[in-house]
Amino acid sequence: MKLELERIYDHYIVGFSPELEMYIMKVETGGIATYFNCFRLTEKEYRSGDFGKLHAKFFKQGTRSDRYLSPASINAIRNNKEPRDVSVYEYLISNDNLDCIPVGEEVISAAEEKMGREFPYELRWFYQDVGCGSIKGNKHLINRIMSPDEAASITMPDRSIPFIQVAEDAYVVLKPDGKVGYFDKIIANTLFEFWEKESKQPDYFVMG
Repeated sequence: MKLELERIYDHYIVGFSPELEMYIMKVETGGIATYFNCFRLTEKEYRSGDFGKLHAKFFKQGTRSDRYLSPASINAIRNNKEPRDVSVYEYLISNDNLDCIPVGEEVISAAEEKMGREFPYELRWFYQDVGCGSIKGNKHLINRIMSPDEAASITMPDRSIPFIQVAEDAYVVLKPDGKVGYFDKIIANTLFEFWEKESKQPDYFVMG
């Protein structure tokens, strides 16, 4: 996230985000990889320049802080989306072809720290609403919906994120531009579109 009026300190950065239209403090989490959690600041707090106590408070509270800006909430603001009050993937939760368990915020955040970047908000929503597990129906394929940690462990040359292991060394991936790919083929323009197609005809991209 790019900040204007930026002030850089040893373990945190403060500044103004034009796209979110708010002042931000980015706090280093202290993990193995350099990763920052973002928190809202008031203009008064920014103008005061007294950040030491705020940094200590945010670092201690982490994602439990009411000022914490999760990747999902940041992307929601970017895309002018209202906070969801129903499941984005509600139509998948009762789908007989999926056997999944929802994933908690702490698991997703740990995987993001391991990966060194944030999951796109569409994938975050899927993990939180539906989860990871398996796709039923084809005994000849692995068809495993990968956990956030597994997805973070695989490095793709183009920074795509694998989220389904179809077979050995064969993955459905979410590309940096938001499209979904299988090998060198684009199989959906968005993750939502992919799951709409997959829920109606499992493995459509293999047969197509």
